[in-house]
Amino acid sequence: MSTKSLILDYDFASGKTCEHESDQSAKEFMLLGGSGVYTGMRTVNNGRRVFLFDDHLQRLSNSHHQVLGGTHAPQYWRTLLMPLLKRGLSSVRGESKITVLVGRECLRVQFVALHGPSSANCWVRLVSGHRDDPEAKDLKWVHERESLEQLIVAPVNEVVLVSWSTRRFYEGLSSNFFAVRRTGKANGFRGYELVSAPLDSVLLGTIMKLVLDICQRDGIAVVYEPA
Repeated sequence: MSTKSLILDYDFASGKTCEHESDQSAKEFMLLGGSGVYTGMRTVNNGRRVFLFDDHLQRLSNSHHQVLGGTHAPQYWRTLLMPLLKRGLSSVRGESKITVLVGRECLRVQFVALHGPSSANCWVRLVSGHRDDPEAKDLKWVHERESLEQLIVAPVNEVVLVSWSTRRFYEGLSSNFFAVRRTGKANGFRGYELVSAPLDSVLLGTIMKLVLDICQRDGIAVVYEPA
């Protein structure tokens, strides 16, 4: 694939799929996606598997119900997406960032080559704000956060939403956010705890779910409270 991205458009009424290459970034793809819901995925194992695919299917099903009143179970989206993913990933080398947009009339999937971070450090900028409905992956949020994304200027990697009045941190514009706090004398993982915003105030993203699963497996305390 020589251009920035590959886009597949699936029409619900006809069941037909159209394919075209595009210079759109993932951000531009979502901003021009109209109304509906979205989810962002990535591949692993050199593009052979979608990371936590079942979680994305559940998220898509939930968001489609909340925003568009849909009734389709995750299995419906699996059946619909699998041939599109196989078709798109066959045209991309290495790992890919996959963005899925679902409207009332069509489903669109974009494939973009995924590149690693340019630095081991991650800088964040704290900005006052929060999402009204963090559990729904509504394309409306993509437009609402656009002005905040302009604050992401090198070396800043992400903007994290906070409440200055309650001193509570929420989440990033497209990521979850944790703090690590020492509780005693450090001994491996002992003596530390992970601090997170309450789960009812943020989107439980796929990476956040993985981190919480690892903490449970390894006996790392997780505290849900204001920072």
